[in-house]
Formats: sequence, C-alpha cells, structure tokens
Amino acid sequence: RYNIAGETLDTIIIPGISDVTYCNFSYGDGQLLASRDLPSAFWRSLDDGISWDSIPITSNFIPYTNGLIDGRLFLTHQNIGDVLMSDDLGQTWVDFRAGLGFQDNHAWYKQLHRVGDILLLEGADSTYRYTPLGWQRWSKSDVKWTGGDGHYFGWSVAQERQLLVFNEDASLATRLDSSNFLLDLSLPMSYGNHALYGIGQSALSALLYPVIYKLNVNGFENGLVSGQVFLDANSNGFFDPEEAPQVGNIVSSKPLNSVTTTNSYGDYTFLFWQQNDTIRPQLPSPYYSAQPPYYIVNQAAASLDFAIQPQPDALDYNIHATAHNVFRPGFPTNITLTCSNLGTVDQPFTVTAILPGFMHLDAASPAPDAVVEDTITWTFPGLQSLSSTDILLTVQTEIFPALGTVFDIRTELGPVESDLNTSNN
Repeated sequence: RYNIAGETLDTIIIPGISDVTYCNFSYGDGQLLASRDLPSAFWRSLDDGISWDSIPITSNFIPYTNGLIDGRLFLTHQNIGDVLMSDDLGQTWVDFRAGLGFQDNHAWYKQLHRVGDILLLEGADSTYRYTPLGWQRWSKSDVKWTGGDGHYFGWSVAQERQLLVFNEDASLATRLDSSNFLLDLSLPMSYGNHALYGIGQSALSALLYPVIYKLNVNGFENGLVSGQVFLDANSNGFFDPEEAPQVGNIVSSKPLNSVTTTNSYGDYTFLFWQQNDTIRPQLPSPYYSAQPPYYIVNQAAASLDFAIQPQPDALDYNIHATAHNVFRPGFPTNITLTCSNLGTVDQPFTVTAILPGFMHLDAASPAPDAVVEDTITWTFPGLQSLSSTDILLTVQTEIFPALGTVFDIRTELGPVESDLNTSNN
C-alpha cells in the first residue's frame, strides 16, 4: 500500500491460511475487502487493515474478485459466471447479472473494480457500471480503470497506447495518448489527490518495479494540445467533406520525445508538459508534405491541425513478393504479391510474374488476364494513392529439381518508364 500523504510504502496482512495461492482486495465507503483462495468466507476491515471480521459466502465455490457499493457486497467466481450480491453482510446472496450482454452474462472470470465512487464489472466483451437496476455498459473490456473525484482514467495497450478520461456519464472527455513516457500503460495505475500513480523500473535498484511515478492531472482540461491530421487531396488547407482523416498517423513532440497516434477520426492529443514543444506529423510517403510542417507550442491549444498535401503527378508504384512457406519438390507454395501506390497518381498498371521452368501455376486470385508458358499477367484499372492490393498465387514445384537449387521468380509492376523510383517496380 502506498500512502499518498507521506509518500511511503507499507504492507497489509490479509487473513487466511498461509498456503493460499492468491488474494484480491477492494476499497470503498471506508471499507477494505479481501478474498482469498478459500471457498467459505472473505474478510472486511473498517480500520484500513488493522483488524478484520469474516463474512460468510454460503457457497462452496472459491471467490475470484470482490467489490462493494451502496452497502452491497459483490463477489464473482472463476468458473461459473455468476455475480453474487448481498445487502445483509453475507447472510443471503443473490445472482445479480441484470443488464449484461449475452457473451458477458455467461463469461467466466468476470472481474469487479471499485473506481472512485463507482463499481465496474469487466466481462469478456465489455465493462459495465453498477446501477441498482442492473449493469450499464461503460467501455470495452480491454480498458483498465482508475479514478475518483468525478474523474475516470482508463488505459489500454491492446490496440494502441492510450490514456482515456471519461465523464460521469461514461462519455469521452479526452484521450491523453502517450501523455507521459514514464508511465507504463501495461502496468497497474491508481488515482488520488489529482494525480495518477504508476509503477516503473529504476537502474538504481535491483527490484523489478521499485519506483512509483506521479502524473499531475489537476486542471488537465487546460493543459491539452490536440488537433487532426487529414489528407488534403485538393491542397486547399481545409478538411472537406469528401476528404479522409489520416488514421494511425504518428505525431511526435520534441524535445519531450513523446509520440501519439491518431484515432479513426484523425484526431491526436498530447498532455501539454513543456514550453516550445515542436509537434510534427508523420508523412505517409516522400510525395506528401504537411501544412504547416510543424507547430511550436507555447500554450495549451486545440485545433492544431495538419493538412497532408500531395505532390502533383507523382507516380510511384511498387511491388513486393512474400512466400508463405518453403519451396519443396513436388509440393505447392503460396506467394502473395503486394502492389502499393506510394505516389499521388492513380492510373492503370500491369503486373507480370515469370516462373522458373520447373514450376507451374496452380491457382491465382484474382485470376490472371493471360498465362503464356511461364509468364503470368494481370491488368488493373488503377490503385488509389497510399493504398495497396494483393495477388495470391499458388505454384507447384516439379519433383525433379534437387534440394538446394537456386532459382528466381521475377515480378514487375509497370509502367516502369514513367515511375519516379524504378528500384521497387
């Protein structure tokens, strides 16, 4: 346990026999709950872990996680999917699963989390917030939560590193992507006194995670730097209705060396930390530029947008071949030809593949337009800038080539003569 006021660590002894394999605890409403690898009871402390009383479970199943809210105690079990609730200190229990989705209703390993003044239940698909009438969906299940004082912070590394801030009604207040490189979002975090606390490593200690990092979020609404990155196809500097956001663009901040990734709307967010940070977007190819190229940030600001604009008439198609498995005499092998457009021009192109004499085509998707002896040809009407398309080949190697025979499969994407970079055609 970390004492925020004194910035000290101490140990709480949770009751139970010594050979149990795990324990789980939760805190709320001035009560500390602890469950252990025992099927008959769990414990409650009203004095921060100094003394404990035992609460009966009236079940032979081993408890998994626990929680409390509004004078109600909750327990989940690992392998039966129920969510037990008691409002009389464990004398009677009922299964409380109202409001859960179908998958979550039957899922094993549901987990309870007390987050500030709310109780969350994490299922297989979603996380839910407790209400007296049932569970209401709060977020995806891969997001972990902490909070208090009306602030709710969620962190996830499943899709991308992101730190979320939710309002009381579970609406998104903001995303603090990679807001502090000291905080490892794959490890537990906690919130108190307007600060986030995380654990980390130190070169000065032999312990694995001896350091507690503090991220001050007091007044974070006034410390955000955010904007949007979009493909400005007509280079007018505005995000027009027919234009697309730049999804997954890596935006970097110097000298802080912090990075974030744009979401599905092209939006990015930094928690503002240092004067004169320079923020730049990633350019998707050498034939695009950003307008403006960068921002130098002197105060918290929104709408720091980047228009990614194309260089006119830049043709640069390229092709890459990947074999899915080794080539063996008498066996088939799948090959993927990936055709990409790094340029800004969308025009018809032709793909040609030439096989060695001891190999023949079994199948192809899409079907080729022509097969003449060992030469296979496809013709495409075009390829949108910054996009790609795949051709899947299945080729059969004859039985007579000796193991270790060196051979070439030649592929070409044209027209080559007008391409700006012929080394990747």
